[in-house]
Amino acid sequence: MTIFRAAVVVLVAVLAVLTLASFAWAACAWVLWTEQPMGSNQWSLSTSLTFTFDTKKECEKSASAALDARIREVEAQEKQFGKRLDEPKFFACFPDTVDPRGAKGAGR
Repeated sequence: MTIFRAAVVVLVAVLAVLTLASFAWAACAWVLWTEQPMGSNQWSLSTSLTFTFDTKKECEKSASAALDARIREVEAQEKQFGKRLDEPKFFACFPDTVDPRGAKGAGR
């Protein structure tokens, strides 16, 4: 019976940590990032008028709108010039604690 109780205590502790982590994640600001060209791993802050959001849903809505606008722009270029001059950008939302550019070097 003591093994069962220990397992229950561990399970409750894990669930509590996960719950607190999800609340912390939900409470942070969200930042809209862009990568150009797609797959280059060259991230920068979006040049949208608003690139920080209170919720992930707001950020994702803006990312979707930015991608749609960019695709229309690229398609217009293709129609006008007969070829694509640029590729669509990739937009993504990350918590304000995440930098998709990766860790900064120590430089020492």
